Amino acid sequence: MVLQCTKVDISGVVLPSRTNHASAFWDGKFFVHGGNGDSKYDKCLGDFWVLDTVGMTWSQPETSGEGPGPRCHHSMDVIQGKLWIFGGWTGKRRCNFLHSLDLATWQWTDCTPIMSAVDTHSSHASTVLDDHTILVVGRGETGTHAKYGCNIDYLDTRTLKWSTFPGSTISRAGHSLTFVPSVSTRYAFVYGGRQRHETEHIVCKVEHPLAPVYSSSFPEEVLKNGKRVEVPPGRSYHSAVDVHGVVAIYGGFIQGKSVRGLLDGVNELYLHDGRNGAWLVPEMKGEWPRRAGHTAARIGESSIVIFGGEHSGRQFNDIHVVTW
Repeated sequence: MVLQCTKVDISGVVLPSRTNHASAFWDGKFFVHGGNGDSKYDKCLGDFWVLDTVGMTWSQPETSGEGPGPRCHHSMDVIQGKLWIFGGWTGKRRCNFLHSLDLATWQWTDCTPIMSAVDTHSSHASTVLDDHTILVVGRGETGTHAKYGCNIDYLDTRTLKWSTFPGSTISRAGHSLTFVPSVSTRYAFVYGGRQRHETEHIVCKVEHPLAPVYSSSFPEEVLKNGKRVEVPPGRSYHSAVDVHGVVAIYGGFIQGKSVRGLLDGVNELYLHDGRNGAWLVPEMKGEWPRRAGHTAARIGESSIVIFGGEHSGRQFNDIHVVTW
């Protein structure tokens, strides 16, 4: 059995091309906010879009309240009908702004004035741990390209209180962070990021993780037929999707000899089996785009969506769906 990647033809309105945006999936919808368009390094986008993953159509819902505004290199998570956007680069500075969107009423709330203090973050990574906790890891200080922040912060969405984990992690930026409760509720899995770092486990000890939206993993044939490999080379601005115990790592910039040596996006796919720690390269067919700065999410029992990103200095707004 192989993994098939297909480019989807979108009818109707299409959002502008972008990279370094934030996205999340919930209840059949894939949400996208901000990112960088053509003016990658000096201007951020501030628009909000919704992809209906059944009909494969884009829309811009009418929202009320104070939204997050232009942002890139930020994070987005959804917990039980509420969407959270945190941090990022505004086009002028790194920020610690926190906004929530009620997906039932489409009303934004600026939570920044009422939350507890937390460092500014950009090019960080986040993941949902339970029905009220978001874990944020990485680039939480004013680091340079030679040194990135190593914060480990928790947000309690009930109280808007931030707390810092009593320890430290390897400095990273552009990495991925995945909580895989079907394997362990005691840690989250970190991979990649600038400075060529590979893997790490962040202790979190979650007592009541959320039930998975999709409960199946890749078919055993996919894992059995995959080629076992060593830990992949360090990379940044890739995507990571949990498929019930197996994390699919796609694309990204492969690290060069220096932290500024970012290469073109790649179309490599690696599977990390959390049950035994093995890395696999599965059999692949179809149109696998070279991409970095994109986002991805599981949208069905046997499908993953890949959106946007960049390659060779060009930004994209295309949709690819991986099926098995």
